[in-house]
Amino acid sequence: MFSKHYLDVVTKIEEGLSCNEICTALGISRKQLYYYMQSLKNDGLGFVRKYYSDGVIKYLPAKKARDLEQNQSDTISLVTPVGSKEETLMLISDPHYGNDRARPDLIERAFSYAKKNDIHTLVCSGDVIDGTYTLGVKERPRDEVFDQVRNFVDKFPRDDHINVIMTLGDHDYSALNTYYINLKDILYNKRHDLVVGGYNNSVLELKNDKIAVYHHINGGGIKSGYYPIILRGHTHKYTCFQRQDGTLDVNVPPLSDIREEQPSALLLDLSFKNGYIEEADVKQLLFLDKDYVVSTCRFDFKKNADKNEQIKNEEYFYKERDFNELMGDLTIDEEEKGKSKKKAM
Repeated sequence: MFSKHYLDVVTKIEEGLSCNEICTALGISRKQLYYYMQSLKNDGLGFVRKYYSDGVIKYLPAKKARDLEQNQSDTISLVTPVGSKEETLMLISDPHYGNDRARPDLIERAFSYAKKNDIHTLVCSGDVIDGTYTLGVKERPRDEVFDQVRNFVDKFPRDDHINVIMTLGDHDYSALNTYYINLKDILYNKRHDLVVGGYNNSVLELKNDKIAVYHHINGGGIKSGYYPIILRGHTHKYTCFQRQDGTLDVNVPPLSDIREEQPSALLLDLSFKNGYIEEADVKQLLFLDKDYVVSTCRFDFKKNADKNEQIKNEEYFYKERDFNELMGDLTIDEEEKGKSKKKAM
């Protein structure tokens, strides 16, 4: 039923080898390995992916029903070394591949910085493609949207020691909603290093804690649960503040020129106590003639780290309208509609 190449991949998985180790042992590329994994899936062999904080990917045979469900979960677990007390994530958002004001050169700069500084996990807060609309122009044809997807899959940087955790936003969702182009499935099959939790929401599990990664979609809100940190895309501006309940809200700036004269990324340095986030440093990273860290904000989560049971057992449901009212924010679409009306007058 299976050729020798496929059986060799299965054997290496059963031996416990990582994605990179399998490629080295069999003399194949990551792209070839992903193709073999998809073909095995099509023939009925299921595998669960495990992602590690050092950029490693491993495949485990899916032997139970809950293993199959894990592949479709919006929760992504990042395996960290036992006893480790620090993790650094790079945060990016809204690259909008397919838009004239996209900046793939800055995405490359971000990957280069991560590689040089031993950062193995990037988190992207959505709108990786421009989708069916931009600047108030609706209903781009299907072939243009397919071109955006192909360009993103082929051109978004790859590094064998960097994984990208992402949620998908309203522009990504427009491809599904209009032309039933499911970017989540495409990336699941073709780019195992680009890990999608879901549209609107993804949840990143780090040790005993969870971080929400959110992007606005009409009618959606942040998934219920307690999150000491919420990372948001969509607003195309950088803000960072801590609520009275201790939650840190971070609007991740765009790494594109859309509504932003100076695109940037963020660095999120986390320290843990008893497996819970105790402190977080948020640093803004600019890519100019060289890379500049231009600001640092430190936030305290001692109540969270002390594992206050009342907090842990309470359910919070953050709604996007609450946040928008607090920030006095207009969505991109609302701004563009306003501009269109002025032009028409």
